[in-house]
Amino acid sequence: MLDSDNRKYIRHPSDIPLQYALIDKPVHHAKSTNNISLGGLSFRVKEELKADSWLTITIDLYDNDFKVDAQVCWCRAKSDTSYDVGVDFADNLDAFSIRMIEQLCYIECYKKKVFDNEGRKLSNDEAAKEWIEKFATEFP
Repeated sequence: MLDSDNRKYIRHPSDIPLQYALIDKPVHHAKSTNNISLGGLSFRVKEELKADSWLTITIDLYDNDFKVDAQVCWCRAKSDTSYDVGVDFADNLDAFSIRMIEQLCYIECYKKKVFDNEGRKLSNDEAAKEWIEKFATEFP
């Protein structure tokens, strides 16, 4: 994952809650991811995290935990009480799993958008089916 305008991977907007734990430290909760890509993700936290520190990140989607080890690339203060953090995934073998998480993020956003705009409450399966039919071919 490269920083700023020199992005190596396409960023996908995301709003998925996650947990992170510094190695040998208690688990913390981040409100949600900011964005996610094949190489890493960014999220907002309440504490400053040191660059090069290692985390285990857990994302719970549809009652399944996805865990990945990641290294902090950058941490920037957003306010007096929050920081945006960017991490790189440790293992390139997680690429397929990350790709699935990216798609699930889009499906979850679609599900919320349909409810907000149309008042339809879709199940996870219904949302996935509709999203795949409408948008899967355009997924980068």
